[in-house]
Amino acid sequence: MKIKEPFSVYSNIVFLIPLFFAILKNSYTHGFIIFLVFIFSILFHATKRVDSIWWNNTGHLTRREKIFLWTDTISACSLVLFNLFIFWQRNFPTEFYYAISILIVALIFFFFPRKNYDFSQGIWHILAGVMTLLAV
Repeated sequence: MKIKEPFSVYSNIVFLIPLFFAILKNSYTHGFIIFLVFIFSILFHATKRVDSIWWNNTGHLTRREKIFLWTDTISACSLVLFNLFIFWQRNFPTEFYYAISILIVALIFFFFPRKNYDFSQGIWHILAGVMTLLAV
């Protein structure tokens, strides 16, 4: 199988860094969520068609593609919420504000440059991995 958007697949490797530190700190719940994001994101991006990028363009997806899309989305949202929960438990330390800054940059890459989805999605993964590392 040829991967049509390789950067959006291989950029998920960045999640292995916070996964390693989560396991090292015995934060197995966080590690499990990071692992799910890593796996589901790779499955979704490795198997998706190039024309199935944005949420308003999902009507033609196969059942399998929709399952991968939803599992990727749900696991990613779970990770964001869990990261926010950790920052809340720590009374929003300086790392929280770094993470918010990274999130803003990531949203700019994710929502505005629709011409190069692979690059934008890859940057999103990298910045999300850094945000997660700050939470771990």
